[in-house]
Order: sequence, then C-alpha cells, then structure tokens
Amino acid sequence: AAKAPPAMWLLNQTEEDLGNCRVYVWHDGVKVVCYKLGCQFLTKAPDWKVLCYREPEKLEWIGLIDQFTGKVIANPFATAQPRQEPVAIGTTKYCGLNCTTYQAEQGSKDLLYAANEIPVAPQVANFLSRLYSTSNLSHIPVYRIIDRGKALTAHREQSLKDAIRITATTDVRTGHIVKLQTNSCQKIPFSAKYCESPTGFKRTKDIIDVSYSSNQRDDIKDVFNEIGFKTNAKPVKDKQTQRPKQSER
Repeated sequence: AAKAPPAMWLLNQTEEDLGNCRVYVWHDGVKVVCYKLGCQFLTKAPDWKVLCYREPEKLEWIGLIDQFTGKVIANPFATAQPRQEPVAIGTTKYCGLNCTTYQAEQGSKDLLYAANEIPVAPQVANFLSRLYSTSNLSHIPVYRIIDRGKALTAHREQSLKDAIRITATTDVRTGHIVKLQTNSCQKIPFSAKYCESPTGFKRTKDIIDVSYSSNQRDDIKDVFNEIGFKTNAKPVKDKQTQRPKQSER
C-alpha cells in the first residue's frame, strides 16, 4: 500500500462565479467544497475521474477530467474547450506562498499566480485550472486578474446556448477584474476522510442534476419555457401532461 502523505493543504478561495470554495489539496488528489452551488468535487489517483456530488440529495456524477470545466457545471450546453498555454513572466509572493506569475497567453494583460511550493501531481493542477477556467497550469492556481481596458464593446450572441450563465449575459465591466483570489492558505495534517468518495449515492448522467439543486433546476425549466415562448418554439412540457397522439385511420 502506498504510504500516506504527511500533510495536505487547506485553501479558502473565492472565484467570481463559483463563490467561496474550501479546497483540500494533497499530492495525489483534491477536494473542493463549493458553498454557493451546494456541491462538492473530488478527483484523485489512480483513475483521476471527476466526482461531483450533492449530499442533501444523495446524488453524484462521475466524468473524465478532460471533459470537465467550470463552465459545464453551470451551463447544460457548455463543452470543454482547448485551453491556452500560459507564459511565465516572473515570480511573486502571494498569501504567504512563493508563486510563478503568468500571462494567460502571449501578449495578454491577464495575469495568473500559481503556487510553486505546494507539491501536487499534474492532474491536481489540471483539475483546478479547469474548475476555475484558467489557462493550462502545472501548479495550483491561487490568483487570477483580467484587464478589460478602458472601453468594452457590448456583445450579445443570439443563441439559446447563452441563455443560461452564472453571470450576466453580457459583461460590460472595464478595468481590472479579480476572477480568483486566495483568502487563506495553511498546511495541515493529512486526513484520509477528505480523500474518501461518498457511498450509497444515486448516479446521474448529467452534472447539472448535481451542480444545481432541485429548485434551481425548476427555475432553469421556467427559463427555457419563457425563451421558447418568445422565440415561437414549443415550450418544454411535463411528459405527464402531454396528450398522446391519436392513431391514424
């Protein structure tokens, strides 16, 4: 049996869309408690599959890490997209951690900080950078800021796929916007309880069933019905209320 690592890291982070998150990190895994959504995420060796589960409803979803991003947990139409390779431009100290400073991509003014002194497997950094929708980092993302400049041309795509988003449909903010920050970070004794997968949960094929509560899912259906009405499309109906078709004679 593999020897348990002597320590793990506890980070309290705030991501603009996901809200406050408590992150437990060890070399071969990571668990994220997302208070805003009311769900938790877990990925670990050896299979590195992503588990998303909601304890009150005893519901879980499991998927491949390469098909996962922070966007898919909020938007039923989102898919994992290729991510840019960041460009290292220096080092800094942030939240007591030695970090590498990155540009999101060559020539970008968007900056990322990744913690160098938290030893993790590449899959841990890959998962967190996907969850927080950053560039493809090899270390734990702890800070992200984007630069919208002095002016922004509002753009609204006329697509049903953009109807459901965590933030507003069109973000017209300018200047510097903090997307991710780490509020505290500490090294704590390793505890196996954070590495354990829940048992006895019902499996679902759609992560939205887990990342949204039942009440939130009902709200989503209402939004679809409203959009369907305004676009002359047929609204979503409950199967129990649909009238069966009469057979042709």
